Amino acid sequence: MAEYNQAVMTPALRRTHRIAWFSLALLLPVAWLAAVLVVPNKVCQEPARAPRPAPLGAIVQSKQSENLLLNLRSDAAGSRHQLEILITKPLTSANAVVWCKQENHPDKQIGLLGAKGVYRFDLDSTAIQTIEVTVTDELRKQQLATLKWDR
Repeated sequence: MAEYNQAVMTPALRRTHRIAWFSLALLLPVAWLAAVLVVPNKVCQEPARAPRPAPLGAIVQSKQSENLLLNLRSDAAGSRHQLEILITKPLTSANAVVWCKQENHPDKQIGLLGAKGVYRFDLDSTAIQTIEVTVTDELRKQQLATLKWDR
């Protein structure tokens, strides 16, 4: 029969082992309680994007393309205008950019479109006579929709 060395727990090792377990028995609940107390009650976080503006009162004009319904909205006084885009069918692009060209103004990127839903963008109300809205896929360099209003 082969002999092997069997480890024996000596009194010094037994004492160290006991102290380690008692220490863990005391320190683990204290550490857990400290972790619970450190958790903040209120999480302060800035929203990832600005909140959607509320819809203005009246729909002045409406145009529809294959996937989009575009409404031109105005307040009661006619001083503020808003472009409302309803995505009726999912877009083929996950990254759709909305460009707006108003009379005597250069093209301006006014926002991004994502999933199906309603998107609203405030417009410069000083040049509201002619508006051309273009939705493009900037990654594929494709034009998804173009709609033009003449008032």
